[in-house]
Amino acid sequence: MSPTFPSYLEKQYVSNIKKFKRIIVKAFMTKILFCIFALTIFSIPLLLSPMPKNIEAQKAESEIEEEICISYNKSEKLISITCKYADFADVSRQITDPSILKPDTTITTNTNTSENSNNEKVWLLNAGLKVEENALLGINSKDVTWLKMIPSKNSPNAIEVDGTLKVDSVKITSWNPKTNDYVRFPENAKEDQTLYTIIPRPYIKIEEEATGPTEITNSELAYLGYSCSGCGGVTFNGGENSILKNNDIHHIYKGFYSKGMGYMLIEGNHVYGNEKYGIDPHSGTHDMIIRNNTVYNNYNAGLICSADCYNILIEGNKVLNNGHGDYKRGIAISKNTYNSTIRENTVYNHDVCVHIGRDSHDNRVYDNKLTNCRDGIAVTINSFNNEIYNNKIENVSNGLVAILNSNDNKFYSNTISGIQNEEIVIEEDSKGNIFDNNIVQDLNFNLYDEAIAQEEEEEQKPIIKDPDLQAELLVEGLSWPTSMTFIDNNNILVLEKDEGTVRLVSNGSLQEEPVLEVDVNTKAERGLLGIAIMNKDAIFLYYTESSKDDDEVKNRIYKYQWNDEERRLVNPTLILELPATPGPDHVGGKMTIGPDNYLYAVIGDVKHEGKLQNVANGPDPDDTGVILRVNPGDGSPAPDNPFINNDDDNNLLSLLNKYYAYGIRNSFGITFDPITDTLWQTENGPTEYDEVNVVKPGFNSGWQKVMGPISKTGITEDELVNFPNSKYADPVFSWFPSLGITDIEFLNSSKLGDNYANNIFVGDIGDLTEGNLYYFEVNEDRTGIKFDNSSSSSNSSGSSNQAGLTDLVADNEEEMSATTLGTDFGGITDIETGPDGFLYILTLDRESDGEGKIYRIVLSQ
Repeated sequence: MSPTFPSYLEKQYVSNIKKFKRIIVKAFMTKILFCIFALTIFSIPLLLSPMPKNIEAQKAESEIEEEICISYNKSEKLISITCKYADFADVSRQITDPSILKPDTTITTNTNTSENSNNEKVWLLNAGLKVEENALLGINSKDVTWLKMIPSKNSPNAIEVDGTLKVDSVKITSWNPKTNDYVRFPENAKEDQTLYTIIPRPYIKIEEEATGPTEITNSELAYLGYSCSGCGGVTFNGGENSILKNNDIHHIYKGFYSKGMGYMLIEGNHVYGNEKYGIDPHSGTHDMIIRNNTVYNNYNAGLICSADCYNILIEGNKVLNNGHGDYKRGIAISKNTYNSTIRENTVYNHDVCVHIGRDSHDNRVYDNKLTNCRDGIAVTINSFNNEIYNNKIENVSNGLVAILNSNDNKFYSNTISGIQNEEIVIEEDSKGNIFDNNIVQDLNFNLYDEAIAQEEEEEQKPIIKDPDLQAELLVEGLSWPTSMTFIDNNNILVLEKDEGTVRLVSNGSLQEEPVLEVDVNTKAERGLLGIAIMNKDAIFLYYTESSKDDDEVKNRIYKYQWNDEERRLVNPTLILELPATPGPDHVGGKMTIGPDNYLYAVIGDVKHEGKLQNVANGPDPDDTGVILRVNPGDGSPAPDNPFINNDDDNNLLSLLNKYYAYGIRNSFGITFDPITDTLWQTENGPTEYDEVNVVKPGFNSGWQKVMGPISKTGITEDELVNFPNSKYADPVFSWFPSLGITDIEFLNSSKLGDNYANNIFVGDIGDLTEGNLYYFEVNEDRTGIKFDNSSSSSNSSGSSNQAGLTDLVADNEEEMSATTLGTDFGGITDIETGPDGFLYILTLDRESDGEGKIYRIVLSQ
């Protein structure tokens, strides 16, 4: 309903309404104009600002901002990481001072790597690294392949971790830029540990309160420590759930050390050449798995858990050749170690294979294979309530030992064979020990039923990488075979080391009766060792002849004749008498008839240290560490030997008349190139560098001063003992570390294909492998070995990527694999070209009581 107004008021109302509308419209327009003005003013900065960044740009900016968490303390010479995550690229961007961190572009000459194949990824670090609490540092091959850490006089420049460290596929070592080499300790530091404190070396240490787990995988850790009291080069005091996997850990004070930490996995590592223990969980370490590692050639025990350790699982490891003097233990637990398990390990060549001592209790030791030790398993010094069962113990002086007040231990269902002294040793002070159902048997007794033996045989069948070749089993049933030779197209003579028997293989069948039996001393490497044939009237045997007095034991070479009718070796004639003491290792024994019809025989140093071992002030030449070249009729020197001297007044030189080469540590292989008639030889190093050598007249191989390339030793040729007409030469190829390289053979045949003809095959005894067969092509002038420099090509053996071998050293498993033609032979002791033109391989398996076989490499069907 419309309002009713007097007429004058109605007119005023209409006027007011119109006025109000004008005011409203004016105000509205003013407001709109103001908003437009405001929007314009406030939009100018937005219009002038850049567009939003993409995700990658934002990430890059974020990383740059985060580098604020990487700092350098000059007074402490320490790079600190506080980032939630940083990698080595972040560190290199932030630390731009080349005196602290810089790429290394120098050529590396004194180490396992002859040159830096990718210089921009090799870095020199002249400071310490500290990963702070709750921080994480990643070091991987994307940014760095080799981190060389330079210590100073006042600081080892270590990597210390309070947070989390991740390392993958990186080589971390000490480095001395003045020598362009690792920081090396003097050899006598192993006996006088105060010398370790004189030269600091970097180390990796995970601190007790580390806030995250550390993972070090697929890497090489070398020449680190000793700079922190009581620890090693790789030390874990904290960081539960850490992983140390598939690394090479070598030449460190202690390869691995831990204290008071747990829940860690140590798996698949090669741990060798360390100056104290290989793996050492210590002082309260607990709940740790140590599995499938290879631990060898460490100066003290290979693997030791001690001082209140518990819940340690030691499983599936291969432990060999550790220790020195009277301190040679494979696996040891001591000082109140308890509730731990040692199982399914292979342990050999120690004084004690497995040792439980010093109040250790409630541990279990079972399903281990223990070989060539003085004591198989020893429980000593107040240890109690341990269970030892289902172990296979072979070739030991004493099988099971309980002494020094060790009580209430249980030994049962162990199999003991090849005992030289006592199966079980118990001292009167040890009470309540139970020995039940332990089996004592001859060494050759078959432990397995037929089905298991057949299964193992199938598993251990050799594998040839070249699909055009195969290994066929020709003969089995030999015992510790060392050498073989063909006497005609159908007959092979094979030597059995410890039996002192020469066996006949006729038309592929092993004859039951030996063709000769000789009385041999079998201690360590002594025994029936070498055979060579000139003709059926001149067959030579090298063996350690037994004697009632060990001091009178000699290595002797006899000449025999082959009697076809009686099928026996007859009419022995002594050709050479050689030293065998002190020994009993490094005996050599390989022989061959040269193209010049002289007899060549090699003997190792037999543990002598004289002028022939390049010890200038040592005893005069004494027929050790040499290759002899003599008349096969009477053992007289060949008239044109390199050291022949007719001056009777010069007694020293007259002692050298029989020698063709010297300075040899030990050798299991000599052969001649069928094209050039040049002698080639293999040589075994102690822990580093097995060699292949080209042996020219007067060759000095360099031992004891040199193994491997001389550039890696810091020794000069002038420091060797250089006789007139002698000459040192580097090996034409080396393996690092030592593998137990054995025989060498040129295949003088094209039956396996033209690519293999007149090239080289080399075997190993399986110290670190399962018995490999290696193949090498000779270079064009036949003075060395040829390698493919490409990264993708393959040779006929199926090997590829040989570019890393151009330094002539196999530094790692990948480079070793590039030259491997065959695997799983168990151990190779001899390689011969047969009259049929195929390659014959003589093997022995130390894990199967020295069981010997002959394989023939033929074309695949």
